[in-house]
Amino acid sequence: MEQDARDTALGPIYVRLEGPAAAAPAHAVDLFRAGRVEAAAELIAGLDRDALDAAGRDTVDTLYLATRALGLGDTAELLARLPGIPDDTRPDLRYRALLNHDRTAAAAAFRHRVGPQAADSLRADFAWSLALRALHRGHWRAGFSLYRHRFHAINKVHGAPTQALTHVPATDRPCDTMFLEQGLGDSIYHLALIKGLRGDAPLRVLATARWLPLIRRLFPDWSAVDENAIGRLGIAEANASGDYMGIAWAQAGHRRPTARLMAPLRAMPRRFGILWRGGSHQNRVEERQVPLADLLALLPQDQRYLVLQHDMTDDERRLIARDRRVDLPAFDLRADLESLVEAVAGLAGVIGVDGSAIHIAGCCGVPAWVLMNARPHWYWGPDGTVATLYDDAVTVPLGAPDPDGLAGWCQARSEDHARRARPRRALRGPASKRPVLVTGVPRSGTSLTMGLLAQAGLWTGTTVPGGPPNPKGFFENARVREGLTKPVLQRLMAADPLGVQALPDPDLRFAGPHWARLVSQILADDGHDGRAAWGVKDAKLTLLWPLWAEAFPDAHWVIVIREREAVVRSCLRTPFMRRHSGDPAFWRLFHDAYRGRQAALAARVRGPVHHVHFEDMLAGRFDAVAAIAQAQGLTWSEEAARDFLL
Repeated sequence: MEQDARDTALGPIYVRLEGPAAAAPAHAVDLFRAGRVEAAAELIAGLDRDALDAAGRDTVDTLYLATRALGLGDTAELLARLPGIPDDTRPDLRYRALLNHDRTAAAAAFRHRVGPQAADSLRADFAWSLALRALHRGHWRAGFSLYRHRFHAINKVHGAPTQALTHVPATDRPCDTMFLEQGLGDSIYHLALIKGLRGDAPLRVLATARWLPLIRRLFPDWSAVDENAIGRLGIAEANASGDYMGIAWAQAGHRRPTARLMAPLRAMPRRFGILWRGGSHQNRVEERQVPLADLLALLPQDQRYLVLQHDMTDDERRLIARDRRVDLPAFDLRADLESLVEAVAGLAGVIGVDGSAIHIAGCCGVPAWVLMNARPHWYWGPDGTVATLYDDAVTVPLGAPDPDGLAGWCQARSEDHARRARPRRALRGPASKRPVLVTGVPRSGTSLTMGLLAQAGLWTGTTVPGGPPNPKGFFENARVREGLTKPVLQRLMAADPLGVQALPDPDLRFAGPHWARLVSQILADDGHDGRAAWGVKDAKLTLLWPLWAEAFPDAHWVIVIREREAVVRSCLRTPFMRRHSGDPAFWRLFHDAYRGRQAALAARVRGPVHHVHFEDMLAGRFDAVAAIAQAQGLTWSEEAARDFLL
């Protein structure tokens, strides 16, 4: 048996496919699971039900009820079709379809007819459907009184560990433990509500692993526990995060968060976040989307943008590559929630369809300009406006965008952004805010350059040990290389983590609003005091320089240059380079690709750029390196430099 869920204003819908079914009904199930509900409805409408086998008929009937439970179709046609579908074929969906087509009397009669012999899960599903109907219409008291049934219904809420513990509604009895439920946007909204209601009161929170760093940062007095530890810790019962929506309404008469998860910040360069497809595997995706090309055409030309869409297609990435206004995040939007929330908090605003980023923006005090679908989620109230929850939000019909209005909104939000506080950094000393970043073509003398600076007192942390090619050491921070550089190249940029065989696509631009925090954490873990002059050396900085330049705009950049053919010869005789290719032509192209990116680096970074020539250092001419050392307040010694060459 297979099952999946779809969400609307009336909650998730499960569709079961049992036994062999005809190809067309099975394809319709696939469409439904992909969120293409209208396409599934059109496919089954064209089938001759009587020509199908029993499994095929059951699949068609189930899909028919599921699509009607999501509000599709004509009410008269629904009422004419229902008598031909057995009562025991998904009674939960039949009941929900009647409710969603405003046939409350018929729904009540059906519930009373099947209720006495119904299983507990079906009775809970009836109550859950009533709760969602009431909430969608703004009947908050009735809706929240029935909301407790969401974990016991057939079409139950996802993302809750209710098989491992008992849910105790917080309205009945507050527990010292709570679990997160539903999707990313839901949980973010719940957390902001809870912060306003509870303040800093301690709480144990059960969540999946991706949530733990964010919760620990936002709520240092809470205990964030991986929900996989429920059995080991002997946790028997807990409240759910969604319980607090009803509590907020009962106490304040509204559901707006009264506390921010994170203060809005002035991250630079200024960007607006964009998303064009909302929802998740539980949502009806077809309603919450706008073609990326249409959204890009709508966006003002004089702004910069950050992609907040976690499921980009290859075609969409190609569109992004052609638009110089748009940057990609240099972190995993699904897995790295701490960086996601931090990035959104630094944006001037968020533009796009209803999705989790809208909740993140609202809960961080960041304005949003929302293209709302025709059947909004019940969160947005009977009027379907995001300002129901978040004051700094503008709601525009998805089918009627307003380019002039958006341009004016972006200009006003840009002015607001300029008045925000800048993000705090863990690096406090003047020298620590302007690191020395040493790069060059591999085998050009970057290790020699960094070695000279290190012996003058530049902090480099734990570095990669030397070997025959570099007997005095590579002077390359091992934690930065293994924990940051290589994973970003491989996982996010689809490039060779060694920076040789496949370089990042130069047309894709990556943004790193989180980069300074990650680097600061690595340095602190490696023993840096937050004040000393420090540096990072890696030829692969050439491939990631925009991220470093954004994080440390005043950095001293050092580009080490060596004669091209000397680099080629060195690559050919160095085992860890030669394993990639023994062809001199390969290394000439490789050299030129790196040098081209270094030219872009030198032209665009804000901080000073120093060019150091390998041949000068070999000849004992250290003027360029000495100038860098003196600018950083290091102790430079010509004698020590010459000794280092020996």
